[in-house]
Amino acid sequence: MNMRSQTQTKTTPKPSFTPVKTGILQRKCACGNSAGLTGKCTECQNKQLTLQRRSNNQAEPDEVPPIVHEADTVAGMLQRQGSSQDGGGTPSACVVSEEIPTNRSGLINRGGTVGERFQMNIDWRDSGSLARRSPTSYCDCSCGEYRQYIKGHVIINGRRETIHLWGGAVLEENVYHEDGLERNPRGRYGHRNETQTTDEDFLPDRATGCSYRGRDFPRIMIGSEVDMLYQFKGQTYDSCNQTFGSIHEWEVRYVGPIIR
Repeated sequence: MNMRSQTQTKTTPKPSFTPVKTGILQRKCACGNSAGLTGKCTECQNKQLTLQRRSNNQAEPDEVPPIVHEADTVAGMLQRQGSSQDGGGTPSACVVSEEIPTNRSGLINRGGTVGERFQMNIDWRDSGSLARRSPTSYCDCSCGEYRQYIKGHVIINGRRETIHLWGGAVLEENVYHEDGLERNPRGRYGHRNETQTTDEDFLPDRATGCSYRGRDFPRIMIGSEVDMLYQFKGQTYDSCNQTFGSIHEWEVRYVGPIIR
């Protein structure tokens, strides 16, 4: 601190009022001008009123701090993002559990049929009411689907058979094709927007159900000697974001006679 500014000259204070010829005392404002009834001149009174209004009304300062602009920008971004979807954010398939495959029967060979039964069980979570949804993403069961693929061969009595798959494809040794039913009804496994096959269910309904229960029974029912290889690949699928879950692989294999 500057020491010169601390030195003060002792002066005789001016009187707060001066006599006038009329004999009436007239007060002076602190600025030196003539004071009114409030003890302040008109100019100082106006300044006080202006400051008082600004304090009471809490008007914004002329320059807004940068942090305020930044907060406004973030808030606006979140608001725009939230309004882009119903309820805010991006829907996605949130898998709670997946058993692919499960409940495998083991090889069945009796009554002229050889094969194996198995199931696919998948459960998704739904965020429910809009109040519980995140500003950026939320779980929507309708996004959850299932995909199954198959490859292999079937040789009956020494002859390689042509096994027809969904969409006109045929079973190949080294190439996976999407699995499904070619008839009664025709549809791929796990597609919500296609005709539901007799071997699957979305529960409680196909459009929005949070559970998938698929069933399959690949088998051979003709011939006496069979060389059968079915290799499967199953995955969950997020139709809203076009992404796949973990790959599950298994096979149904048998070489030998068909028991009748």
